[in-house]
Amino acid sequence: MDTIRVELSRELLELVKPSEENPKLLGLIRDLREDIRRSSGVTIPRVHVIDNLALPENTYEIYLQGAKAGNGLVEDAHEPSALLSALRDAMNRYKDSLDP
Repeated sequence: MDTIRVELSRELLELVKPSEENPKLLGLIRDLREDIRRSSGVTIPRVHVIDNLALPENTYEIYLQGAKAGNGLVEDAHEPSALLSALRDAMNRYKDSLDP
């Protein structure tokens, strides 16, 4: 089971393809993980990004240890800030779950 998984609808798959027009989602996810590591000392595991062709158009789902932790709509594939914000929240929940 993936610790953190992001599922993207068909239309959002462009976010993971290198392109001059699109932000590089995988790099932005890496940066989020690094920010949390620097600020808290906790290393967030790799995020598994996959397609889910059954999702409605322009939507995503985030899973944390197999349970749905977030979902939403990306209205502009050039600006995935809503997805990144939801992913940051999921990463912080993961980090907080490690605290005794």
